[in-house]
Amino acid sequence: MKVPSYYKKVCRFKNLERAWRKVYGNGIKSSSQETRNEIIEYNKNVDANINQISLHLKVKKIKFLPSKGIPVKRAGKKPRPIVSAPIPNKIVQRSILDVLQGNSKVKRYISVPTSFGGLKDTGVKDAITMAHNSILNGAKWYLRTDIENFLGAIPRDNILSTIASFINDADFNNLLASAVETELSNLEILGKNKDLFPIEDIGVAQGCCLSPLIGNILLHDFDKQMNGRGIICLRYIDDILILGKKQIQIKVASENAKIFLNSLGLTIYDPFICQEKAKAGETKNGIEFLGCEILPDVIRPAKKSQKKLLKKIDDILKDSSSLMSSPENLYSSKKSIIDTLSYISNVIKGWGNQYSFCNDKNVNGYLDKEICFKIKKYIHHFTKTKRRLILSDTKAIRRILGVHLLCDSNEAPIIKDS
Repeated sequence: MKVPSYYKKVCRFKNLERAWRKVYGNGIKSSSQETRNEIIEYNKNVDANINQISLHLKVKKIKFLPSKGIPVKRAGKKPRPIVSAPIPNKIVQRSILDVLQGNSKVKRYISVPTSFGGLKDTGVKDAITMAHNSILNGAKWYLRTDIENFLGAIPRDNILSTIASFINDADFNNLLASAVETELSNLEILGKNKDLFPIEDIGVAQGCCLSPLIGNILLHDFDKQMNGRGIICLRYIDDILILGKKQIQIKVASENAKIFLNSLGLTIYDPFICQEKAKAGETKNGIEFLGCEILPDVIRPAKKSQKKLLKKIDDILKDSSSLMSSPENLYSSKKSIIDTLSYISNVIKGWGNQYSFCNDKNVNGYLDKEICFKIKKYIHHFTKTKRRLILSDTKAIRRILGVHLLCDSNEAPIIKDS
């Protein structure tokens, strides 16, 4: 019986093209203007770009380019070490992920009903639904916690060996090993923050599409053993929610979880020591999990999620307002009124779709009112700027609005001025 070549599947143009569509979909919605611009630019010659990747893969000369380490600041915590990979890396990584998820042994290994993150056809809505159903079915107590530095502490080589036992294809396994290594182009700039990133043998990158799958394989036995005997243990990557009818069940389950994870070199936060990352109590008082507040009769976006949305809109509007005194810079950086309001509209639409399964309509009413006030203030700022500029520079108004000026068009005249 001929062994299928998983490596060849990764190389195929149609698989790389499908991977690109996913990379494009994620990138074009990024909060980073730089990322969105890179995606738009790459898309201009996407067929040629994918052909080149496919060719390099087929002749086994593919090289993963160094990524950029981004330490995202967090109040009162260490920065979150996000790894931003070049687009060709992301396409190959996504193609590898698609091939892995199509393997029957890998699929069985990661298909656990109580695990949700980084998997096909499951997501936050499914996790919240199961949590809510558990409450309705009598779960009166809960413990919510996180695995500390989960992706950064994964024993990478162990998981790669596990995958190699499923897939008898040396070229594929070598490609996978290269795809999950982290090489950074800005190590010197990162300074002491470089230690946050998985640049050694341990850990996988936050931001790599393969990382959640590797984490799910590592915790397959944890997910299986933690459920049963009156306990439901839900996991979304590193977020854990334990539910049970009795408080003593929750205490025993949390101790079992701690022991199991410690055996893998992982630790979880204690709700009595770090209430920011962990909490325990009665389900009737509500549970915050995956950005939602869950009650027996209400599911709504958590207050932190609401505040995060309003802050993001504030930041976008302030960014645009601060450049209105320099209309050319405003226009060239795509932060005109048209660009800004369009961006905000997409942010709101994405956020609303993300929480479409929630049923507290009062939250949307409150947020819409707050957003309207912020936009009104932004337009008022434009009106004041317009009064100041309209007599001195009529072109400035068009640039601020985002309406193209003919004099800003590219010039390539046949007859040159003498």
